Amino acid sequence: MNVKFLIAILISCFYLPLLRKNIMNNYLLLILLIPMFCLGQSSSDYFLEAYDKQNNGNYKEALIAYDKSIALDSQASGSYYNRAIVKYKLKDYNGAIIDFTTSIKLNPSDNTAFYNRADVRAAINDFEGAIEDCSMALNLEPFDAYTQYNRGYYYSKILDFKNAILDYNKTISIKPKFIPAYRQRGVAYSKIGDYKSSLKDFNHVISYQLGKVEGIDDNNPNNKSGDYYNMAVAKYYLDDKEGACRDVRMAKELGYSLSKIKDLKCE
Repeated sequence: MNVKFLIAILISCFYLPLLRKNIMNNYLLLILLIPMFCLGQSSSDYFLEAYDKQNNGNYKEALIAYDKSIALDSQASGSYYNRAIVKYKLKDYNGAIIDFTTSIKLNPSDNTAFYNRADVRAAINDFEGAIEDCSMALNLEPFDAYTQYNRGYYYSKILDFKNAILDYNKTISIKPKFIPAYRQRGVAYSKIGDYKSSLKDFNHVISYQLGKVEGIDDNNPNNKSGDYYNMAVAKYYLDDKEGACRDVRMAKELGYSLSKIKDLKCE
């Protein structure tokens, strides 16, 4: 039952004893109160309903409720923002970009809208657009390590490894225990032929894997084998063939791709 309808009934019950001398007044009171409280859900009501469904993973139902919220209040930036997230989850990437763009127009100081739109653009391989959005987010929040890291990753995707390294450097200066930044910086160093720096980064990553240093990682089980392989690559090009092959064997034991391992000629 509509909560507002219940409120109307409760208020009516409170006033009925006061008006029992005039029965017609009771009816008039109900006639006045019930429409007041039963006009339907507001934009905020639909937003809360949608948000609850979104948090429970009911994205299609959440989308319907956000549509209703926006229909009642076209200036609600939060509804566009959250509907964009729902559309992203439903793989409606173009729709998500449109909603994030509207949210940004309504609330241009929200760095998270730029950050999330960058993610969507990256999902459709628009890495230049993603980099631009990350830059806008960083203008609003310069010390956001995750945005800095993501921009570095997007630079890597367009093979701009020097700018990627600069972003990973900044990420590490803000969040020195963030292991993915060392991992991706190590890969970027390898791509530009700086194997000494690459080896240093992967030594740090492996030290984390072995529990020798503290850190924060995404706990992807594939990372460990890849870390050993990338360390092997650095050692191989630094003429440490024995160390490279030792790391290759470790990568192989951890399930790394045999085709890539064969490139180092350790078999």
